[in-house]
Order: sequence, then structure tokens, then C-alpha cells
Amino acid sequence: MKQMFGGAFVAVLFGWLLFASFANEPCERIYRGAAPVRIAFDGVRWAGQNFLSQNSRLKLISWSISADGATQQFLGRLFYGPTHSCGK
Repeated sequence: MKQMFGGAFVAVLFGWLLFASFANEPCERIYRGAAPVRIAFDGVRWAGQNFLSQNSRLKLISWSISADGATQQFLGRLFYGPTHSCGK
């Protein structure tokens, strides 16, 4: 069972790396690179949709937008240097 989950994780990781690296533009690569953060927050929002108040859901959306922006900024600086900016 552990080997099956490990193999699935490696396959998903490899697919994500291919998906992120084969974009034509650097800004698209950065956007695709931050996809796991967006997917994680979407999953948390989906799991808590029946249990969270409206105010909590709005805070979670705000946090997800901030986390996505911070991840994109981190990836942009990591791979393209501090002078690179994507549409700011």
C-alpha cells in the first residue's frame, strides 16, 4: 500500500513538473508552479463549506489569494531573480 501511494505521489509530482516547465512564458511557468497552493486551498474550502461561517470562508479566500501571490513571488525570485515581475 505504501509503495502504491509513493508511486502515485512520484507520478503526480513528475506530471506537475512537466506541466509547469513546458509553458512558453516565464510568468505562465510561475503561475503553473503555484498550482499546488491553489489546489490545497480549494480542497480546504471544499471540505469546510458546510462547517465554516460566511466570515470564515471569506477569510480563507483572502488567505488563499495571499498565499498564491506569495508563492508566485517566491518562485519568480527563485528562478528569475529579484528584477523579474509578472504584471504588477
